[in-house]
Parts: sequence; structure tokens; C-alpha cells
Amino acid sequence: MDVKEKIAHATDYQLEKMFTRFYPETGAEGGQKFCARVRQQDRPVTAAQIQGLFLQHKDDPEGALANIELLWKT
Repeated sequence: MDVKEKIAHATDYQLEKMFTRFYPETGAEGGQKFCARVRQQDRPVTAAQIQGLFLQHKDDPEGALANIELLWKT
């Protein structure tokens, strides 16, 4: 039997938590800042896109924040 699961776009809560888990040194304020910058683009984003951005900027939370537009580059 096949099972279908809908995987929706990331919520604000997910954006904030993903950022603070990947970059714990930024605290809750970093997560809120990241969420706000993503939402400024007014485009949906998936968890996979976010993870890709974080991996491109492994040790650089400021780089991730500065390159939000890379979330929608293929």
C-alpha cells in the first residue's frame, strides 16, 4: 500500500527553530531575524531549501542571513 504525505512549506516556528538548532550561538534572536528575512521575500520555502542554505554556510550564520536569496536558486 502506498502512503501519501503532504509536506507543506516551512512555518515561522520551523524557520526559527531550524536556524537556532543549526547556529545555537545566535539564540532565539537569530532565529527570529532569519524568519523575518525569509518572510520579507514573500515566497514559500521548504525545509530542504533551508537545509541547503545552512550547509552552504556551515559555520557562518551571518553568511546565511546575508544570502537568503540563495534559497530559491536552483
